[in-house]
Amino acid sequence: MNSNPIKTVTVYCGELCQSDERTSTTLNLMNRPHNGFEANIAIGYEKFVNNPESLPPRILDLLQLAAHIFCADRLINRGERNSVNYDSWSRSIEFHLPVFDIEFWSNSSLQTALSDCLNFMTGDRKYTFTFEKSNDNPLDFGNQQLSLFTDEISFVDGADTSDIILLSGGLDSLAGAIEHLNEYKNNKLIAVTHKSNQSVKKTQKTVVEHLNHDMITV
Repeated sequence: MNSNPIKTVTVYCGELCQSDERTSTTLNLMNRPHNGFEANIAIGYEKFVNNPESLPPRILDLLQLAAHIFCADRLINRGERNSVNYDSWSRSIEFHLPVFDIEFWSNSSLQTALSDCLNFMTGDRKYTFTFEKSNDNPLDFGNQQLSLFTDEISFVDGADTSDIILLSGGLDSLAGAIEHLNEYKNNKLIAVTHKSNQSVKKTQKTVVEHLNHDMITV
């Protein structure tokens, strides 16, 4: 069992960053230059958001929240890579994030639900959030954005009569896919995945090939 003390990593986002410091306990994430510091993350809003003026500020908040959580998860390590299991797998992370709909995000029940969801998905010890009113223009992301609700439509044969499951390529989602296929033998299954890089592409492809006779994949 891991006996190492759990350190809290404090993550400052966007306009709340006062430095570009990155240590074992502090992380500053900037999607664009701020206070004389260069951007150190890239959020590809332009790939999926169009006509941002049509989106409520709360949705813009959600996009930024998700992006910063994703970046922090990638940058905060879980221990040494040469250990059998990372020796600091369960992390404690505190986010300081500017938002436009401060009243909505300040709701304690919402923050608890958000933290519980992230704890469940990541296996981390604790997530806490401090939201502050943003002074920046919510539409001024520096890059022209494309639409979150794009007009482009992709069709998958049999999608209307199939079940959908997330398939990362890891053991948990593989076990879930096998269990689903065994329980619902007459159902086709659509496996949906996300690749932030190419490192898991081979694993995902191999998993799908072994299950493909019972699945429709996208």
